[in-house]
Amino acid sequence: MVKRTLCAVAATLSLVALTAQPALAASAATAARATAATSAAEADATRANAARVAVGAILADYDGALFHMTKTSSACPNDGTRSNQGASCWWWAANAFMALISYAEKHPHSAYLGRIRTDLSDTYGNVCGGDCPAGQNPTGTDPFIVNTHGNVYYDDIGWWEQAWLNAYKWTHSKRYLYLAEQLWSYVTAHGWRSGCNGGVIQDTKAHATKDAFANALYLRNSAWLYSITGETRFMTGRGGKGGALADAEFIRARLIYTYSGTPGDSGARFTIADHLNGCAAMGSNAWLQSQGEMINAWTDMYAAEKTYCRKHHCTVAAAYYNRLADELARTVISDKLVVEKNGTRTWPFKGRKGQARPTVDAKGILSEPCDSPVSDWPNDCKLGNSAGTYQSYLISKGIFERAIYCSNHNLKDSELTTFASVNAASIARLPHFGFLWDSPNANKPVIFATQVSVLDGLNAAMTGSYAMC
Repeated sequence: MVKRTLCAVAATLSLVALTAQPALAASAATAARATAATSAAEADATRANAARVAVGAILADYDGALFHMTKTSSACPNDGTRSNQGASCWWWAANAFMALISYAEKHPHSAYLGRIRTDLSDTYGNVCGGDCPAGQNPTGTDPFIVNTHGNVYYDDIGWWEQAWLNAYKWTHSKRYLYLAEQLWSYVTAHGWRSGCNGGVIQDTKAHATKDAFANALYLRNSAWLYSITGETRFMTGRGGKGGALADAEFIRARLIYTYSGTPGDSGARFTIADHLNGCAAMGSNAWLQSQGEMINAWTDMYAAEKTYCRKHHCTVAAAYYNRLADELARTVISDKLVVEKNGTRTWPFKGRKGQARPTVDAKGILSEPCDSPVSDWPNDCKLGNSAGTYQSYLISKGIFERAIYCSNHNLKDSELTTFASVNAASIARLPHFGFLWDSPNANKPVIFATQVSVLDGLNAAMTGSYAMC
């Protein structure tokens, strides 16, 4: 009788234990979710604070016209009346405003909004002087080439055209849109060349080549202008020159280094060549500003084609450009440095065209190929000196991060989301916002270009407005 009772009690206890297990499991799962949510919230707060610091630092470098290159030097070269004379800080400034506007879109209650808006307006007036367009579709003199240094670089013009489109999307002020239209008209009329399937030349020098920078920018701006205005000329060109459709064809025919598969097909891997030599693709490094801007260009081409193809015959489906954007982004983030046990350094596309150095370091952090021996990459990249002569690619990583953020708005690619988040987390832990994104001890120089790049990297990992895309 006692034994039977004990067995019954044991059975009851076992039943209680068994029935209690799901409740315990649920509690553990709830706790795990709560911990994960807390960790995610803390990570978001850390990134948000880092972004605020970067914005404050960039605005502190604004001098009433553009941005200081260093604390002891003036802003971009100027002739005393207008700051449109060129140099790296000239196109860096356009990207600075794009990063600031993206931040403003994502943080509509930020205390910095009024300052960003005022600085943007002041720069517009300073650059244009009395030559700013008064109305829609202007075709007059481009205010950006009226300067004492004869600065006629079509990639510089393209960056500013994009900045004014960003400004228009944020403020809805038509004066910014009119200037963007004028810049597009100028590049189309003077920068387009028919040879080698078309395309835009880099500058007006006697032996100017067609390069990835000018054409990625022209394609993005053309497609974006069509999406904003609905005007067909931005797709088909003007006076037999240019337009998004023709430039997209040129890029596909001339500027792609294919590593595997066929671009546009699932799983293909490729990068964008730096420039043409004659009609052949050339360049030994996959510079991140051109890879990023091409991703943005194809993302906007996807949006433009969806609308355009409803009214006109299209030989290329819109979804094709979405796939190109995703495949290019995946190629760049997969080209990770691996250090073998014997010290050998390798990466997936080593030895292929455009791949003198990888694009992601051994920690999985984006690192511009830059100018340095492979054995010292990325810690000893040639970056610049104390006199203010800095390498143009200091800003490039942020341009790429901005691009995968915009592309992912359409694609929802978890690989891109994770990559942006990992990079932003690494950035947010740094004491200073310099060139390297995973080294607190070797990330100099810290100038407005590197802070802009960091801000783009932080913006790319935060949810919010996609208006800048």
